[in-house]
Amino acid sequence: MLKARVVTKGGTQKLDKVSPGLVARIQKGVRALIIKMQSTIQTSKLSGQVLNRRSGKLSDSLHHEDRIEKGAIVGEVYTGKEAPYAKVHEWGGTFTIRQHTRQTTMGETIVREHQATFPERSFMRSTHLEFRSPFKQMIERAVMEQAKAGATT
Repeated sequence: MLKARVVTKGGTQKLDKVSPGLVARIQKGVRALIIKMQSTIQTSKLSGQVLNRRSGKLSDSLHHEDRIEKGAIVGEVYTGKEAPYAKVHEWGGTFTIRQHTRQTTMGETIVREHQATFPERSFMRSTHLEFRSPFKQMIERAVMEQAKAGATT
């Protein structure tokens, strides 16, 4: 499994001291940006910008989740077990290809187990970096909106 994780730090005590309205605004913003992050990975990074789509299996293996965990708002985009080669593409390295039968126009051929080396082609980490500024802006905007909402009540 490969994860791109966004955590709004603060600790349980600090998050407990934040107004529920602000926590809800930030969690809603994290959810929206995590979904956008997943979409960017699928429609850009895995569709030609970093990797070219072949079967769609890697793109289909992407999931997202947001939650409150140990006093922090956490948003994650991650790959499932359906695409075990995701780490090799993200970080580069060697991937063992098991022996298998290959169908060709000339008939069946047995391909022996071998190793393939892949260069680093970051699709998760690069997207994570691109979204740092939008996450920061979203939090700042949520704080300002909550302050305005609190001032009018």
